[in-house]
Formats: sequence, structure tokens, C-alpha cells
Amino acid sequence: MKIYHTLNEYEEAAGRGELPFRASAVTLGKFDGVHLGHQALLKRVKEASGSGLSAVVFAIDVRQEGILSHRERAAFLKQAGMDVLTECPFFEFVQIQLNYLDWEDEEIQSRKCYEVCVKHGK
Repeated sequence: MKIYHTLNEYEEAAGRGELPFRASAVTLGKFDGVHLGHQALLKRVKEASGSGLSAVVFAIDVRQEGILSHRERAAFLKQAGMDVLTECPFFEFVQIQLNYLDWEDEEIQSRKCYEVCVKHGK
């Protein structure tokens, strides 16, 4: 299993044409412990890999250790048949893109999205 410890590491490998996979089935989560929900996601990704897709886990890292250490998580995912683990550090920020034409639109509610961001200092 190939492990990328940062998004920069992944992007550099992609730029060099070194990504070890093709079309992929991807699951996203913290995977700091492996409960039944995680197991179900991994099973579906592994099943999809049987049809020629690479099995990829995109793990959002939080600062504190979970039930599994980083090393234990990687070992578990490798044993579960995953092809790639990409670890992305958790950042607390919000990126919002607003279109002024949607500012008053009741379905899109751009103004309300903006107000929520301002309220929470984002």
C-alpha cells in the first residue's frame, strides 16, 4: 500500500507521473478507529476494486491520536486490501465562493451563507 502523508506529497507524485493507481474507489473519513461504519465503507471500496478500480482511503488527520495510532491505522488499511492511503491534516477554515447574482436567491441563499461565516468569524 502506498502512503502519502500530506497533500503536497501526493501532488508532487502526481506531477512526476508516479501515482500507483488509475480510476479509483475512494472513501473519506478520519479512520482514527475502525468501527462498523468504517468497516462497511472499506468493504464497499474493496468490492469496487475488484472491477479494476484502485482502493483509496483519504484520511483526515486530527491532531490527537485516536483509538489507532497512525502506524496501526496504516497496517489495518493495508490488511483490509487498500491500495493507497492519503493523509490530509485537518485545517479549520472555510472557503466560500459567492455569486452576487445569487445574493437574494431563496434557493441558494448566498447572503445567509455569508452571514453564518461572519457570525462564526470565518
